[in-house]
Amino acid sequence: MEEKNNNPATLQELSAVMKQGFSQMATKEDLKAIRNEMATKEDLKLMATKDDLKGLATQAALSTVMEAVAETKESVTEMKGIMQDMLEEMNAMHDDTRSIRSRVDALVRNDIAQDVAIENLASQVQQLKAA
Repeated sequence: MEEKNNNPATLQELSAVMKQGFSQMATKEDLKAIRNEMATKEDLKLMATKDDLKGLATQAALSTVMEAVAETKESVTEMKGIMQDMLEEMNAMHDDTRSIRSRVDALVRNDIAQDVAIENLASQVQQLKAA
């Protein structure tokens, strides 16, 4: 099979392609607008220089940041231990509360049973007095 060549072969075709391309190019007004929006030399002078940027990332500054991170990690680890102790205490309190509740329930049932027995004895005493 023969491949079709898409390149312009004649000067007329080349001229047509060039005219089409130039019609899509920026105009002088477009270029002036772009130039007006660009930063001026004064704007560029206000920006940071290489020396300014070098001062920001010194080894001392990096070491200080790493020390702060290490201290934060240590504090978080310490807090984790404290929270673990608190959790253990809360679980122990929960178990104690459960034990107290079961004992109180048994005492309440015993008290009700004794009240019933006293009422029963009181009615028997009333019956004996009446007899």
